Formats: sequence, C-alpha cells, structure tokens
Amino acid sequence: MIKTIFKAGFKLSILIGFAICVALFASKLTRPQTYLEIDNTKAKVDGFYALEESSIDVLGIGTSHLYSGLNPSVLAHYTGLSSYDFAGQCQPIEITYTYLTEALKTQDPQLVILDIFALSEQATACQVAGAYRANIQDLKPTFDKVKAYKNVYDHNLVENIFDISLYSHRLSIIDYKNLDNIFVHPDNYYFGYTFVYTSGDNIWDISAPHATKAIEPENRRLEYLNKIIDLCQQEDIQLLMIKTPYYITEDDANIYAYVWQLCEEKGIPYIDFNYMLDELDYQYELDGDSWHATGSGAFKITKYIADYINANFVFTEKNANRYQDNYDDLYFETMQVIFKFNKQFERMISLLDETDTYAIIRDNKKIFNDAENIIVYNKGTMYFDRYLELNGNSLEVKDNGSVWFNGEQIYGENESFFVVIVDTASGNVIDIADEYRFMG
Repeated sequence: MIKTIFKAGFKLSILIGFAICVALFASKLTRPQTYLEIDNTKAKVDGFYALEESSIDVLGIGTSHLYSGLNPSVLAHYTGLSSYDFAGQCQPIEITYTYLTEALKTQDPQLVILDIFALSEQATACQVAGAYRANIQDLKPTFDKVKAYKNVYDHNLVENIFDISLYSHRLSIIDYKNLDNIFVHPDNYYFGYTFVYTSGDNIWDISAPHATKAIEPENRRLEYLNKIIDLCQQEDIQLLMIKTPYYITEDDANIYAYVWQLCEEKGIPYIDFNYMLDELDYQYELDGDSWHATGSGAFKITKYIADYINANFVFTEKNANRYQDNYDDLYFETMQVIFKFNKQFERMISLLDETDTYAIIRDNKKIFNDAENIIVYNKGTMYFDRYLELNGNSLEVKDNGSVWFNGEQIYGENESFFVVIVDTASGNVIDIADEYRFMG
C-alpha cells in the first residue's frame, strides 16, 4: 500500500514538474516582444546571460541612474577592468538585491558598484507595479525570481510567474521566430550602458544640495540595502556606493546623508557626485538632464570612478582583455557622442584636455595664436604642424584646408577655421567641427 502511494506520488510530482516547465515555456513564448532600444531591461538581462562565466571584474547595480552614468568602456580604458551595468529602469532595491544574487551564480566580481537612487523619495514616483514586473520577468526561472515576485506583490503571484495566464490569446499569432525569445541571449554591445544624448547647449546653474538632517530610508529599502552589504561581505566582494548627479531635493539629500553615515560606520567607500559638480565641471543640461547623466557626464563620472578605483581598490586579476575589441569600439563611439553633440567652442577645448585625444586645428581666425594657421593641440600643449601619425594612421591638412586621412580626402577645402579631433589610442578621426557647428 505504502509502495503504491509512493509510486503514485512520484508520478504526480513528475507530472506537476512537467506541467510547470510547459507553463514556463509557454509563458516565455507568448510574452509580447519588448521594444528594442538599448535601455530596454530585456536587452540588459539577455546581455548579462550572454557573458562568459567569471569574466566580469566590476558589477554595476541599481537603477537607470547607474546604467546611464557608468560607462564600462571608459572604466576599461582607464583601469583595464571588465564591467557590466546589470541594472534596471526604476529598479526597486529589493530587485537590485535579486539581480546581485542572480549575477553571483555565473560571475565572480571583485567589486560591486551600487547607485543608491532607489532609496530616495523621488524614486517612489517610478517604482510602480509595472516597473517591478519589467525588472523581474526576463530573469531565468529560479527560486530567487519567485521570491522576488513574492516579496513585491501581495497577490496575483501565479499571473506574475506564469505569463501564459495573461497572454494566452497570443498562442494563435506566434511562430517559430518567437523561439528566439526563449533560447537566445543576444550579446549587449554596450555592456548594459545606455547613452543619454545632450538635448541642447544651455547651461543651468544648479546649486549643490544641502542636507539639513540625516533621515533613515523607508524600512524595507534599508533592509535590502543591508542585505546587499551583507552579501558582498559574505562573498568577500569589495563594495563602492555612489550617487550620480541629478536635480536632487532636500528630502533625498537627507536620506543620502543617512547612507553616508552608514557607509562611514561600516567602512564602505561612498561618493556623492551631487557635491562634486564644480570638481567635475559637471554642467546641466550638457552633462546631465533632470535625472540622468548624458554621454559626456557619464565619461566624467566614470573617469573619476576609474581614478578612485586605481587608488583605493586591489584586484587579483583583470578581465577587460576578454572583451578588448568591444570595449575599444564602445570607447570610440563614446568619444564620437561626446564631441559631436558639443556646440560650444570653449567646452570643446575642455573636452580635449580631459580625454585622450589630439586635434589638428586650422586657425585662420587666429583664435589660438597669431603666428601659424595650422597647429596640433594635445592636452593644453600646441605646436606648429600639419601632420599627425598615431597607431599607423596618418592625417594631413593641406594648404587649401582639405583634410586627408591615410591618403584619402575626408573633408573639403576650408581656409577659415575647423578642428579635426583624433583618438590617441586608435588614431582614428572622431569628429571634424567647424565654425558653423559652434555658431549653432
């Protein structure tokens, strides 16, 4: 009798397990395709799962403030470290903890960088049910994912785990191409990073926030912040907390003041970039909009973090060379974005001083000097020349003002004023800006 019951129970458990697998498969198959922009959470989650195991030195976690403010290619350029922005739009810190536990199943990061925006009062406005769901649904089906849904939702747990209950009507329209949605995890060319483009050339004078008192974050958020701290300590992972710049309120400043005190008590480094606008020459709206860093702002933030990491953290090995070509391509695209979206001459000079670049300048306007009209400029130093050779590439500005790259003309005649900006590492032309660009 007992043996019969055992066999029946065993068969039933197999049947239930099979039914669950079928339901999960059907749920993934029927889930509507999300939009393809690079800030889509699915693209970031898929890109993370596509990484080689144990290939990431630095893991970035948090909200869109993190993935718009931390550029992995800039970090690789200045530290030799590989990194990935494993963060989500409006991601609650409870889900950030889930992302960390999920990441540690396949990666062995030596440093975690956490942006703490999810602790703020302003984050509450975007952390609605849809944001919770969007941040969870593309994770692999594990008990951690179930716990994440259970922690977030007080009802409809079955609906949240088994999408088929919501999207069964799509069974009639799906085809074999939908299988890609289940089995394929495309590489994320940007390593989770998202460019935010400068929308204009206005500069707004935003004063640094001033906390009036330290206010403890909401209990649940503080609980999961401590869980992240504890997990990093248990796994012997270094932790760096940051807050990227945005239009901060006094309420948020008070919460971050509490976090700052907490970090000091626990010996955790913390960088609040809202108090470093002058030091970084971080200018709204050029380097950041109301919430996110732009391409140039992310460069400044990440460059500072890279210098801080080099001075304060120790790494047993570095893995950036595994993705060297990818990081190099993204770094070059970053330079293009920074310079092409700039429309201010003075800012261009500042960017030339901050980045690893050279410039050949046709200067009949005599902006730089009165002696020569073609000069080479590099980090505040200029000399008279019309040729530049970097990494096997050659650049020449001829008397008529045309620009030639490796023997081919890339810019027409201009005897007035223009700047050819060249990437030092690759020797490739980043941008050519003339007086009309700066005139707006």
